[in-house]
Amino acid sequence: MNFTNDAVYITDLDKCKPNTVFHNNFSKDKWRIIDYETERLSGKMLAASPEAKVPEIYYNLNKKGWHAVFLGIYGPTRRVMSDGIKVRLSYDDSRELITPEVGGLNFPIIDEVFWKYADLEDQDIYFSHPEGGMQRGTYIAYIKIIPLTDKERRKVIENRNDPKTKRLIGMNDGFGIFYKKKPVSEEDIIEDIIPYKDTDFEKLYWCMGTGADVCTYPTKVGEMFGANVEAFPRPGDRNIYESLNILNKKNINPIKTVIKYSKKINLKIYISLRMGAFACNAPWDEIFTGQFYKNNPNWRCMDRNGIEITRMSYAYQGVQDKMIELLMEIASYQPDGISLLFNRGGPFLLYEEPLVKGFIKKTGKDPRLLDEDNIKWLRYRAKFMTNFMSDLRKHLDNNIKISAHVLNNKKENLFYGLDLNSWLKKDLVDELVAYPWQIDHKEGKEVDINYYNDLVKGSKCKLYLEVMPRSMKPSQYLEKAINYYENGADGLCFWDTFNRHPKRREWSMIRRLGHKENLNKYVNEENVFYKSVKIKSINKIRVDKYPPVWAF
Repeated sequence: MNFTNDAVYITDLDKCKPNTVFHNNFSKDKWRIIDYETERLSGKMLAASPEAKVPEIYYNLNKKGWHAVFLGIYGPTRRVMSDGIKVRLSYDDSRELITPEVGGLNFPIIDEVFWKYADLEDQDIYFSHPEGGMQRGTYIAYIKIIPLTDKERRKVIENRNDPKTKRLIGMNDGFGIFYKKKPVSEEDIIEDIIPYKDTDFEKLYWCMGTGADVCTYPTKVGEMFGANVEAFPRPGDRNIYESLNILNKKNINPIKTVIKYSKKINLKIYISLRMGAFACNAPWDEIFTGQFYKNNPNWRCMDRNGIEITRMSYAYQGVQDKMIELLMEIASYQPDGISLLFNRGGPFLLYEEPLVKGFIKKTGKDPRLLDEDNIKWLRYRAKFMTNFMSDLRKHLDNNIKISAHVLNNKKENLFYGLDLNSWLKKDLVDELVAYPWQIDHKEGKEVDINYYNDLVKGSKCKLYLEVMPRSMKPSQYLEKAINYYENGADGLCFWDTFNRHPKRREWSMIRRLGHKENLNKYVNEENVFYKSVKIKSINKIRVDKYPPVWAF
């Protein structure tokens, strides 16, 4: 959108209330006031050190009507997630974390980013310092607001309510939120959902735990993360354990909270499960390896040479039954769908006894003596995974959709036991998300879009393409989205979206990528929804030429 009205800058943030919580130096219980000057502006920036515990503050906007709201965020270090601020309006259900994306020691930069469209009648804007998990520094330089014309306001509301533009899927791994933030309330959890409100996102996939039976909710089928751990390998892992215990004592179930709030804001919610994440090596073995893996060594995957592989095999009915039991527990919460993540954890079956004996009986050949990619062998063992998918479909309520994250191409899928042709013929999945997978997780391989287009043609299944890498320039997101839509994608998915929406330069583009008919109009939007503002001086010290930090 090219705005008609001029922007209003609010730079006197020392007028925030309460006015008793400010200091001219960094303090553990007060916000610091820092003078700054740019080419166009001068004002009072507010800051809090990573060690600070400071109260929430607010600025009385004293505005009427709809506005576009921008924030000027200062980040002393370049493109790291160590700094950030939480912000909300009076009527918001929760705060949102926003992090700077530019900055750096060479020449200090303010990252001006779009936050939201909002009716500012009787609204104050609140700022708070992230606490509880990963320590962050907080810096807010200014607020920028642009009054919307009636035409612009109508366009914003029309865009929000257009079902044809709801084409995007977000994904939260159900792990990082506890690792980084250590949530202790429902509001802390809602923080990771509210950014999807009034965007082109139709669905949110939320993982039920680290994988398999190690869960981040009060499960009766699996076990809670960290339940039997004495010393954790990383501080963030202890954050998860302590967060879950605090929430449990408050009778807060994270999955129930996520489902309830997602539905409140008309966001469809799917609960995800990593289908092969049963165990891990040291130093993460104690936190990621579940009791199911430990107690059932006879159901593990075996390579062709008889060496055990650290996976549970879907060739065994007991493994299939356990996974269905976990998924049915989640289905009892009545999400809109179940999301099966096959892009993590393969292989799901290899050369286990039931497979080998069955193939010998059928063909007279020992598969261990054939090439690993022998097509008859691959199709035979894939039937076991297809049987699992069929059994899952029978167990689930018909109102609950099934989505599957799958691999690059036909060859990769079949090798790992995913016979997608059979799945679609039997209507076992409602959505496929094609993921640019490779075994070292570098996501370097491109998806074979032609294969997927041919696969879903004539079926009820929708095709989504995963947008990688996780961090790109807005122009790169736009280019990929246009390309994927032109090549037949029904929609786009964003793995680890919880790491994307705090970065508002990127998010200003991502949040609108469901408007596929309008994407060509989004070119050259720098300085509209985001820009970099060079700082001339900080506390009367010149930093735009020969900055003093060069000396360190």
